Amino acid sequence: MLLINKVAATVLTPEEFGIFGQFVAVSAIINMLSSAGLNNAIVRDVSAAEDSAKQATGQDYFWTMLLFSGVAAAVFLGLYPLFGGAWLGTERLTLPVILLALSIPGFSFYISALSYLSGSGQQRRSAALQAYGVLAGVAAFAVCVAFGRDLVGLSLGYLLFLLTPAAVMFVARPLPLAWPGLSWSSVRRKLGDSAAMFSAILFLPTALVLSRSQLAASAGWDTVAMWQVLTRLSDVYMQMFAIYFTHFFMQRLHTASDEWPLMRQAALLNLGAMAAVGALFYLFYDLAVRLLFTSEYLWGREFVLWQVGVDSLKVLTVVMMYTFIVQRRFKSYIAVELAQAALLLVLVTQTSLGASLQGLYWALLLSAALGLAVAAGLYFKGRTQ
Repeated sequence: MLLINKVAATVLTPEEFGIFGQFVAVSAIINMLSSAGLNNAIVRDVSAAEDSAKQATGQDYFWTMLLFSGVAAAVFLGLYPLFGGAWLGTERLTLPVILLALSIPGFSFYISALSYLSGSGQQRRSAALQAYGVLAGVAAFAVCVAFGRDLVGLSLGYLLFLLTPAAVMFVARPLPLAWPGLSWSSVRRKLGDSAAMFSAILFLPTALVLSRSQLAASAGWDTVAMWQVLTRLSDVYMQMFAIYFTHFFMQRLHTASDEWPLMRQAALLNLGAMAAVGALFYLFYDLAVRLLFTSEYLWGREFVLWQVGVDSLKVLTVVMMYTFIVQRRFKSYIAVELAQAALLLVLVTQTSLGASLQGLYWALLLSAALGLAVAAGLYFKGRTQ
């Protein structure tokens, strides 16, 4: 992603780079739709299953994901003509978005296979397949960009970058595609997991996309591009936290008799890591921007600490959110996501905070703080019952 962002920031104008970042954000929503919100549930249930039942559990989840995500993709494509141009600031990217939505079966297999490998303890094979897929994806992106060095060409190249790892995973086939014969009781049981995680897919990411559109209308897509640079740099270290929570914390949480000591350890560990990463982010911001983007985005240094502050609140919230997933407390999970998204939308659309980057960071910080407060309140309320 850093290489792709470097190419995009160099080839595109700041306004086009802002639109490209919005396309990446919409792509992330489509990519998450393909999981139907069930990727963490796969890790949880495959981890808990007997060795002889792990593969069948993974297959059952894949076909359920395909069913749920197919419905979601149809709804997305049906509604896209109503909001697509406003979200992306252009109609030029309609074809890449439609192709992304039609690629959902491939994404569904990729995510289910990765989650199956993680839940069955095959982290090394998972990492190897991801590495091969990403390298092949970068090569596919380079070929596409060589023939189209513009906004549409880069967007189609990004689509290939996402699809190539799925193709590599399909060739390796760690999860056979045998039809398990879905039962209504199995599908209905997974609806709770899917509904809870769809809230995460739809509420906050959609609020962020709308926030970008609001910022673009007030301050221009070049300001959105600056926010894109900050969030892309943030994504680098936040991905490390995501790996910890998904592949280590969740598995240990599932087997813990009392989750509180593990949660406290995770919170302190990740907060300490965030402090160290935040310091490095601030100290080496100029160097990172020159290497990974262009010097046009150096003026964003003043917002680095804002980004780190928002990310720190997110990390603390995630500790409790994964507990809700393991304990199947779906209403608590949805309440946290809905609270954050609702406050962000109100602050961005009903106040002047959405008109500038500093105002937007105020809105993000307040939204993340509310999410942490709601998560903590619901968690401790559940412990006392």
